[in-house]
Amino acid sequence: MRSFKPHTYTDEHVRLAERIGSQIAGAIANAQLFLKEKQSEEALRESEERFRQVAESVGDFIWEIDAKGLYRYTSPSVDRILGYRPMN
Repeated sequence: MRSFKPHTYTDEHVRLAERIGSQIAGAIANAQLFLKEKQSEEALRESEERFRQVAESVGDFIWEIDAKGLYRYTSPSVDRILGYRPMN
């Protein structure tokens, strides 16, 4: 807030401006957080795609096992070499 006249704004005006500023700052923080989340999701998708491309192009066996001991991922070379297909 800016005025060339002295004492233009009352304390009530200043408090209102502060509340509005706080709301705007909250909205900006939420927008920045949302943008960072979207960027992180995109980076993860790109990383997973690169991993998939590498896993499909190498002749090695690659697998992922979860905490319960179940195979979550096996590379195509497992099927190609051993004839085992992943169960869905």
